[in-house]
Amino acid sequence: MQNVIIPQSLEQRVSWKTTLDAIVLTSGMLNKFTIQLRDVVTDATPGVISASYYKFYIRPFLHEDEPVLRSSEDVEIPEKSDKLEFSISIPQKMKRGYYLFQLILEDVDKNPIGSYETYAVVNNAIVPQRDNPHMSLESVRSELGDISFEDNHLLDSQEVGTWDICNAVQRAIQQWNNTGPRLTPYSGETFPYPEILRRGTIYMLLQSLWTMLERNRMSYAAGNTQVDLERRADAYAKLLKMYKDEWSGGMAQAKNQENIESFNRSISYL
Repeated sequence: MQNVIIPQSLEQRVSWKTTLDAIVLTSGMLNKFTIQLRDVVTDATPGVISASYYKFYIRPFLHEDEPVLRSSEDVEIPEKSDKLEFSISIPQKMKRGYYLFQLILEDVDKNPIGSYETYAVVNNAIVPQRDNPHMSLESVRSELGDISFEDNHLLDSQEVGTWDICNAVQRAIQQWNNTGPRLTPYSGETFPYPEILRRGTIYMLLQSLWTMLERNRMSYAAGNTQVDLERRADAYAKLLKMYKDEWSGGMAQAKNQENIESFNRSISYL
């Protein structure tokens, strides 16, 4: 008899570096989570929240002024709170994908006094929509081989966090939208090519990792042994080129096809 273990998420806290967090959601159900606020990412512990109310918005990467979900009213913050507790019902119709999450703090008169932003991922759905191709967080981790900290012997942690993946998605889609021919602009929940987006996301992740490794690279001699602390940067450079080529090639091919289809739709016969 099989004993099958199924985790709800592959996400783990990235402990080897200071990291930012993103919010992972499921559509078609009530999602509960807490948020702690810090003035800067390196603050050791969050302080008491000096605000009376808050409200939130979930917005697309593009058209940020048009939220896809928002708090129905200003929510009161209990006195001496050091975290905010959320219970958000994500509608079934909300597409899986990558969004911006904006939190607004307000004073006792409900005037804005602070704004915080991170990413929100609708990564799962109780009933997925057929017309919404989605590149999941798990698919990125699986291809990177960055699933469990037990597999990363040198780091004892996952190498990239959820925020890192979301940021890479945003950068990839921004590059897509800014690369000619400029046809339909896509956002984090409308991008129709999950395989191409995965190539672009991993390329952006490797670019960031390689830059960080090279920036911190140093070597030292211990006896007759020469040690390079960040030697894996060389392997990342090769992967970086491979994924860059696959991303650029996939983008060019898909844009060319979209261009042809757009041209064909413009032809009419009288």
